[in-house]
Amino acid sequence: MKNKYFLPAAGLFLLISCGSNNQSANTTDSSQAKADSSNTMKDSSMSASITQQDTKFAVEATNIGMMEIALGNVAQQNAMRKDVKDFGAMMVKDHTGAADDLKKIADAKHITLPTSLSADDQKKIDDMKAKTGNKFDKAYIDMMIDGHKKAADEFQDEIKSGSDADLRAFATKTLDVIHAHLDSAQKCKAMQK
Repeated sequence: MKNKYFLPAAGLFLLISCGSNNQSANTTDSSQAKADSSNTMKDSSMSASITQQDTKFAVEATNIGMMEIALGNVAQQNAMRKDVKDFGAMMVKDHTGAADDLKKIADAKHITLPTSLSADDQKKIDDMKAKTGNKFDKAYIDMMIDGHKKAADEFQDEIKSGSDADLRAFATKTLDVIHAHLDSAQKCKAMQK
């Protein structure tokens, strides 16, 4: 901060000396400001490569994963058939791994991901917790078939039109797993009576 003083003529020498030090300080401040600006531009360019679509995809993929994990845990408790319980365990394992991979990408790209389920998703889980036996098995597998079809569409959209290479690679890798899950869910449905 520059203070303005009216100094007597005798203090003029002191003022000139301080002025040259201030000029040096101003040069240092200017250099620091340029460095800070350069770092900000680097951060902005990193963030600029992440489009709204990429961010939306990362958030949606996280929501899908959290839902699959929560429902998979319920399936392991409430399902009657072993294949449905096993399917639930596979959902927990595979979606936890995918969530970890996505979190690493999101952290590197400065994307904030949700950490809890939405009220609507929580209600769906609570509704499923109230079901047991055959009713649960049927409702869960139907939900998994519908959910994995929708997830496949979301991931395919990111592969086709996402801007970030890391998120597209994640979507490509995970889409194969989603298709495998859909096949498994359809096999479970075929075994229902």
